[in-house]
This record gives sequence, structure tokens and C-alpha cells, in this order.
Amino acid sequence: MGNANRVMAADSMQRKKQESLNTASIVFHVIYVHGAVRTLLPFLDTLLRWSDCRYCLVANGCDVDELALLRTRCDGEPRLSMLVLPGPEVLGHGAVLNHLYACTTWETFCFMDSDILAVGDFLAVLLPHLPGAAGVFSAWPLSIKASERVLPDNSNHLIGHHSITPGGVHLGGTYLAIYDRAALAVGMAAAPGGFNGCLWSELAEATQAILQEVGQVRTHYDTGRVLNLCLLQRGYRLHVEHTATLCHLGNYSDPFLRAAATPRNGSNLHPLAENLRRAAARLANRMRGRKQAPGTPPLPALKLRKRRIHAYFTAVTRALDAGQPLPALLQVGDAEIDPQIVQATTHLIALYRDIGRALNVQEPEK
Repeated sequence: MGNANRVMAADSMQRKKQESLNTASIVFHVIYVHGAVRTLLPFLDTLLRWSDCRYCLVANGCDVDELALLRTRCDGEPRLSMLVLPGPEVLGHGAVLNHLYACTTWETFCFMDSDILAVGDFLAVLLPHLPGAAGVFSAWPLSIKASERVLPDNSNHLIGHHSITPGGVHLGGTYLAIYDRAALAVGMAAAPGGFNGCLWSELAEATQAILQEVGQVRTHYDTGRVLNLCLLQRGYRLHVEHTATLCHLGNYSDPFLRAAATPRNGSNLHPLAENLRRAAARLANRMRGRKQAPGTPPLPALKLRKRRIHAYFTAVTRALDAGQPLPALLQVGDAEIDPQIVQATTHLIALYRDIGRALNVQEPEK
């Protein structure tokens, strides 16, 4: 079947299935990692307020106290449930999503990061785009500029924050996703690793051929990228919708920031393994003679910005939780990002006022 016919067939199937979809039938997996539960659990109040769907709180490597917090939050709330991932360690994002997909059967497969606040009816914005698409994606972190969401043609990596090609093809993401399960099953069959990130050299020849067909030969693919590219090759469409109804602080699940903030059992195995993977990717880049795409900020600059923003909001949430004065307002000197930092800080103050804290905190000047 030609690609045009695959697109028409996928569109027809998707529209028929999704015409009857209602928000109450949707279950979002909200993924909490060790060290962030107490800070981020209040954000759940905003999701419940601005939607009528259900939420499954997923504990990823959480300790006994954090599990107790999650269970207590679910008690008496029919729209909340809880799932504890196997093993004591924090699993990688791709492994988590593969596990959740395998143990659920709902018509849609939905998940989001736990550091996302809702400030409006986000499903009313997102769901109209689901008919005719295999998935709808949103909630890019405020630390990522719009220009940085575009995947450069000569980039060695297809990173998590890339949302679109220069030609306008939507690539999806893993911050917040609403997949049609039937379509996702097609992608999973074509991508044996499922949501796992990987290097090109780790892919089977059949999968490499799919990526070559869609013109996405890269050295490294982040979580969910190979899977989404397989969906595009099969004729499905993906839709990315940026909306002001969602505020994503970002980086609370970053393994390097988490390892630095909450070292466990003296183990650095996960960061070491990732460093080895990155070293292999850099070696492959040099062998191919590929260079950083022009106009793309150096990775250390991006990392520094993310770390500064993460450190600031960590301090803000800790201060609000403890009823203490807020830190000085962070401004990174960027006309696009600085207003979002102000707005997110205002949202956090409003949230903590709603739950009976931060009553005397002054909102930042806009």
C-alpha cells in the first residue's frame, strides 16, 4: 500500500474510533520519580480542577514515605488510582512507558510528567486534534524556546524537546501524550524497543530501513522517537499543540539533576551508563563527520539554562511549601522565556494559596 493510501486508511479508522471519545473515559498516567513527590503532588489539584478525566499516579522508584503520600492522596478520590512500578530503582522513561502500555487496555494511552500544572481546560484544547491523528502531544517545558523545538536537518540527535521538522512534520513528544491505542499498537509492532531511546547502531535493520524511508537517520533517538517515526512511516499523523492552559516547569525527572540532588546507595550506575551511551554517540558523529547544526545553542548553554530554571522553581516550591519568603525572581535574559518564568511563579503562588499556604506572598511584577 502506498503512503498516500496508508494515510487515508489511518485517517478513516482514527476518526471512526474517536468520534465517540469522551473525556471521562480518559486515564492519564502521571509519573512521579523518587525525590519529587512532596514537591509536585499539589500540582495534581490543578489537573483535577480543570478536567473530568481520571489519573493514575505512577510511583517510579519512590520510597516508603512517598508511597504513603501518594496513597493518602488517592484515598476518597474516585478519579485517582495508584500504580507502583516494579523494583526499588528509578526506571528510565522509556521502560516506564513500555510497562504502562503493557499493563493497560484503555482505548487511549495517556501520560504526562508530574511537574505540569493546568491553568485552563486543556482537554478542550487538545482532544479536537485527536481525530485523524495517532497521538496529540503538548506541555513542552518553559525552558525550551520555540526555535529550539525545530529539529535541524543536520542534527545528530532527535532530542526530547524537538517537536517539529523544518518542513512542518509533527514529531510528538513524551511530556504529555494522548495516543489512540489501536494506532499505537501498529507503531509498537514496527518498533521492537517500544518507547525506549536508542542509538542508530542498536536498531534492527528493518527499523533502520523505516527511518531511512522517512528521512530520519540520526545517531541518537530520545524516548519515544523511533516509535513515533514508525507511526509516521505507516501513514499516521501526529499533532503537537502548544497551549497556555498547561504550564510545564520541566526537568524534575532529569536523571542527572535527580542524581545530583538525591544520590541513592552511593550508586552512579545509571548516569555512568548514559555517559557511555553519549560517548558512543559522539564517536559515531566524528566518524560520520557531522557537526552541530548552525543556529543551535551549544548543549552546555541549554543545560545551564535548564539547571538555573530547575533550581529556581525547586527553591520556589520549597519556600511555598514551608511558608517562607520566595527567592529573588529568576530572569535568564531571554525575552521569550523570562515572561514565562514570571507567569509560572504566579501560577505556583495561586496554587499554594488555594491549598491554604502562601497567603502573604507577593506575586512577581510582570
